Amino acid sequence: MTLPDLPDEILLEIKQRCGDDDYRFLTPFVVAGKRSNRLVYSSEILRTCNLTALCVEPLDFIPGMRRLRGRPFFERCLREGNIQAAYFEALRLIIHCGDFEGGLNLMEPNIPDDGKSTLASALFYCLLGDTDEAGYLFQCFDAKHDHLVSDKARRIGQEIVREVGSFYPPFGGYFSYSFLFPPALMPECAYDHDPGHDPVCHTCYIYWVAHRVCAQL
Repeated sequence: MTLPDLPDEILLEIKQRCGDDDYRFLTPFVVAGKRSNRLVYSSEILRTCNLTALCVEPLDFIPGMRRLRGRPFFERCLREGNIQAAYFEALRLIIHCGDFEGGLNLMEPNIPDDGKSTLASALFYCLLGDTDEAGYLFQCFDAKHDHLVSDKARRIGQEIVREVGSFYPPFGGYFSYSFLFPPALMPECAYDHDPGHDPVCHTCYIYWVAHRVCAQL
């Protein structure tokens, strides 16, 4: 049996495994004929494919920037509910358009299952001063993924700071006037550290992540 004779279900599973590893592995299948191309652009693949390599450089999919090499494929994934696409499009809306409502609405369907969407949304609500919603989302992360003082929370927090920075934010601190952290979750040691010079402990790391994101915007 040759590859073209394989049933669609098997070919789809092969392509899905390739795409889940890295969307770039789908490239040979796109040019392998109409049938193969159709399967690559199926909702099953677009919804779960790994877009990390595309989203590491947001200028490749932000409208109005460069040649938008990745935007058409990115938008297909976004329409199919790809979690990564929704997260990075939310960052674009919030950072480049100032559209917090649109960005938070994009991430909402992936909460609480996706830890990064959950934690990022909580941080953005801190910027808006909505401590009730921020506190609720922090609790969702704690219940579904791990404690806010965990290694996992610290790693995801670091990723969010880095990814917000990759969108070339204004670094104006424009939300410092509205920034509020949920009082019930305020770490006692928050002001025992100088985050500019000293290592910040796990207990207050997420608090300072929220401040860093605030400073970026």
